[in-house]
Amino acid sequence: MHSQNMLTSKSVQTYIKQNQDIIPEGETSKYTEDTASNTEVNRPHQEEPAVPESLATGGDDVWLEKNLEFDAQREHESHKDEGTVIIANKPSLVEEHRRMVLRSAWENFSAQLDIFEEWVHFRKETDQQAAENMAMTSHDHRAQENESPIQTDGNLAVGNEHQAQDEHGTVSGFDRSLDEPSTVLAVTNSDIVTASEQNTYPSTIQFLDTTAQTLTALYSRVSSLDLTCERINNDTNLTRHHTILLREKLKNVVYGMEIKIDVLEQTLSNRMDDSHQHFTKLETTMVRNYADSHQQLVDELASVKSQLAAMVESMKEFGTEKRGKVEK
Repeated sequence: MHSQNMLTSKSVQTYIKQNQDIIPEGETSKYTEDTASNTEVNRPHQEEPAVPESLATGGDDVWLEKNLEFDAQREHESHKDEGTVIIANKPSLVEEHRRMVLRSAWENFSAQLDIFEEWVHFRKETDQQAAENMAMTSHDHRAQENESPIQTDGNLAVGNEHQAQDEHGTVSGFDRSLDEPSTVLAVTNSDIVTASEQNTYPSTIQFLDTTAQTLTALYSRVSSLDLTCERINNDTNLTRHHTILLREKLKNVVYGMEIKIDVLEQTLSNRMDDSHQHFTKLETTMVRNYADSHQQLVDELASVKSQLAAMVESMKEFGTEKRGKVEK
């Protein structure tokens, strides 16, 4: 297994950081059915159950990394399309819960990743040990093959001594003596290789199965957390939508009250102005009436005085005339 195909901690940290991005403030909330449909279309790999086999064989680790990066990019784009209504400067409880869930998932995934890296290291050591055993076995096999011609020469000498007895039997004996070491060597090599494989691979296969089951459980947990985060985001969007509607209603009510207050203030101001003008006119009219009445009284008093003076004069004259008549 090459290190380039292995899922690294850096890529996982990038995935977690991208999922922990704060939703940008001041944007309008946009959550349509097209976004949901695009999300379902762009996530076909989550339905494929072939992840444990690819992880066990070490052939599709790049696919898992790309899948994680794609999920992070999709989450980031969904957050960019969404908007927020700024109610307070502090993060909401939903955002804190989301961060806690992602942090817990990251810790669990880090632990499983450490186990996976230890398994990769163990697999490399096992493969290296198996390669060394195979090299040693091949070297022993070659050494035994090199020893076979020497034994063949010895058998030829013995055959020459007994050539008079039976040449055909000697040749047949030579063939049997030549074949027996090869047969023994082949059986020995097969036994060695089989024993080496039996000693090396059962534990590795068991470890692969355990690791595959663990990674499958982890993948299911991450998928469940992804669905939970998506539901939380949907609830957040719905709550945000209701909050926006309530805010618009409050704005309309406040605007209507402001209009009514302005109308009442204008009406009261107009009535106050009318009352002031009416009082001014009334005061002017009263002053004029008082002046006219006073002038009229003065004129009447002067007329009465003149009439009274005339009456006094006439009475004096009448009294004087009456005295004169009495004296006569």
